[in-house]
Amino acid sequence: MRCYAFGYAGSSDNAFIPLLADWPQTIPLQQYLYPGRGSRMSEEFAPSLRMLAQQAAEDIAESEPMLLLGYSFGALVAYETARYLRSQNRPVAGLVVGAMNAPHQQLPSRHVHTFDLPTLTTYLAKLGGTPTEILASAELMRWFAPAIQSDYQILDAYRHEEGEVLDCPIVALYGETDELTTPSGIASWRECTSGSFHSVATAGGHFFLLRQPQSTLSSLFRLLSVTISKEIAV
Repeated sequence: MRCYAFGYAGSSDNAFIPLLADWPQTIPLQQYLYPGRGSRMSEEFAPSLRMLAQQAAEDIAESEPMLLLGYSFGALVAYETARYLRSQNRPVAGLVVGAMNAPHQQLPSRHVHTFDLPTLTTYLAKLGGTPTEILASAELMRWFAPAIQSDYQILDAYRHEEGEVLDCPIVALYGETDELTTPSGIASWRECTSGSFHSVATAGGHFFLLRQPQSTLSSLFRLLSVTISKEIAV
């Protein structure tokens, strides 16, 4: 089984590096690179979150059951990717979502994609996930801002569409002090699948993945080992 990971808004191909040191080699981890960054810099940004997910599903050449992992913005991309894969009768072994409310329980937009560079820099600094060397450089911020703002723009435009729910287990991870999620919003992921659902709180805010990688990984695989094995047994 392989794990495909989807990063937070503005991320390139390095969003899950904190997990790699202790990630089990038996489940290869591959981050999906969004268009408009890294080796895909020449490509246009995705026009919508749902179209981004559809493209991701079509790019994944996996025929065996796969694990999908999404963080923040990437949680919704992973979810919509799972939905598209299911519509194509392609198996998803499990969906792991972090730092994001359920798709039908999104918080009001903060209109981050409209921020000017100083306001965006201040916002990202408070959120805590952007390296200080980037925040301290106006030149670097001008370089990274378009990808960040594009992701926030399609996030703001995203609206959940009712339909058949997933049938794979869902595991939701969230930070205890994350202002961008709510207890009810996390719990509502349960409504997105007919399979099992588990959630677990981790110390920290929105970017607990960066602050607590070992704790995050431990919680993730402890829950997955139980949920996926039960699903297979049934």
